[in-house]
Amino acid sequence: MSLLAAVLAITLRGVVLKHPPPVVPDYERLMVPIVANDAPGAFGSRWTSETWLANDGSTPAPFNAPACERPEVTEFCFGPLPVNPGAAVRVLAYAPVSIPAAFIDVPRSLDATVALHSRMQDTSRQAQTWGTEIPIVREDDFASRVTLLDVPTDARFRVMLRTYGSDDSATPVRVRVYALTGQEPLLDVARTLAPSPSAGRGFPQWPAYDQIALLDAWPQLAATDTLRITIDSLDASKKVWAFASVTNNETQHVTVIAPR
Repeated sequence: MSLLAAVLAITLRGVVLKHPPPVVPDYERLMVPIVANDAPGAFGSRWTSETWLANDGSTPAPFNAPACERPEVTEFCFGPLPVNPGAAVRVLAYAPVSIPAAFIDVPRSLDATVALHSRMQDTSRQAQTWGTEIPIVREDDFASRVTLLDVPTDARFRVMLRTYGSDDSATPVRVRVYALTGQEPLLDVARTLAPSPSAGRGFPQWPAYDQIALLDAWPQLAATDTLRITIDSLDASKKVWAFASVTNNETQHVTVIAPR
């Protein structure tokens, strides 16, 4: 054994080696907007999400997803997980309580052969519904402005407006709410998407995030039947994506209003 090898053997004895963040310039960063595992909700609801990835190509498809249960050690969370040709796997991503979303990195060269699907379900009523599909957000879905149409204010529903940044750092935004056919805003406010625990570590795992229970925050909007919402990034270097979840207070059925 060489002197160098002996020194390394002594130095590393008893140390559990961790994978550092991979360098993935040829990966596309996708976002799963809802990551939940038996999360409690209103009226006794219990929310769980499932995200699946299938490889329809002829070569293994490695992907990266945050798998840590301790966000303070984010540098150890990522590691390439290969999906064999013709196989499908459930993506077991971890998300902190404050930001129920996660980034997934998939090779750009395999974009045409990888399929992704995400769904959330109220498991307390799983005999009544299979849940609701949640869009997987691609890099080019993020924009400097996002518009949501036909958002209800009916008291039978609760509406949560969720806004995400294209990276993990704090992002200032402008939120304007209009009557669906109106031209003058009913509300015009500035907010900031909170940075995620991975911010500043050089490898985003979770997006910057903000959520608003629409009618709890701004009860005056209930005087208007349906709304149009625009969210603008106030930082030219950052983009955003948003959706509104509309949940029936009796059945807990969820409708997703997303930009198109």
